Amino acid sequence: GFGPLLNWTIPSNGSRARIHQAEASAQAALARFDGVVLNAIRETQTGLAQYTALLDRRDALKDAEQSAKEAADQKHRFYQAGRASFLADLQATRTYTDVRAQMAEANTQVAMGQINLFLALGGGWEKDDVAQQ
Repeated sequence: GFGPLLNWTIPSNGSRARIHQAEASAQAALARFDGVVLNAIRETQTGLAQYTALLDRRDALKDAEQSAKEAADQKHRFYQAGRASFLADLQATRTYTDVRAQMAEANTQVAMGQINLFLALGGGWEKDDVAQQ
């Protein structure tokens, strides 16, 4: 005899356990993914807030730089006309130079803020891409 060849598996506790384990693994993977997405959103929000603050600081320094330049130019004209001391002229020039240095630092910080924001938004590059260019 040749009888019917039927193979029937009856769900057992082991099969159910494997199904529950697979479901739990899928839930854990989804939770990890959600965590990564939330972290990316948080980094982006932080990057935007920092970048906005850096732009505001740079704009304020731009105004201060213009004022310091005008003051230094005026003090220098007063010095040349004999109405201000050399020390006052030197101090006004030093103040202007200090503000210009702060402005350069602010520009650097804005550039770094742009890079940080770019990276928070998922930007990046590979070494191979840089080498090919």
